[in-house]
Amino acid sequence: MRPRRIPRLALSLAILAATACASSNLHEGRSSLPVRAIADSSRSSFVDAGRVRGDELNRAGVISLYEALERVRPEMLRGPGSPNAHGEMSRPSVRLNGVRAGAPDVLKLVQVAEVMDVRYRRPATALTMYGSTCDCVGGIIEVTTRRAP
Repeated sequence: MRPRRIPRLALSLAILAATACASSNLHEGRSSLPVRAIADSSRSSFVDAGRVRGDELNRAGVISLYEALERVRPEMLRGPGSPNAHGEMSRPSVRLNGVRAGAPDVLKLVQVAEVMDVRYRRPATALTMYGSTCDCVGGIIEVTTRRAP
């Protein structure tokens, strides 16, 4: 007969079953968003999970940006949590208005009142944006201030 039709039919049925299962989660009220995105939904949208605006930082009630991030988004200061080649935890590097500023400790010198926006870029995204010379093993914290340097 036709031995090629049976594998195609099985593949089609498998795809149909997988699609039906995926859509049934949405109909039953279960969300396909990760738990982290749901927890962040009260602060910002899912798309902006790696972004903190200046007004949110000002509500932290501290002076330095480092302290504000410790209270509002401490995961930004820790980075991805993977060790580097020497077994040390890799920390994100900081870019202040597009210029490399150093390690997260630099944020202790930045006043929250000057900050418009802070974004965390994961290592792969940062590498794509800044190229192979980027010191972005731990990701990048991008800080945009009200006044350029």
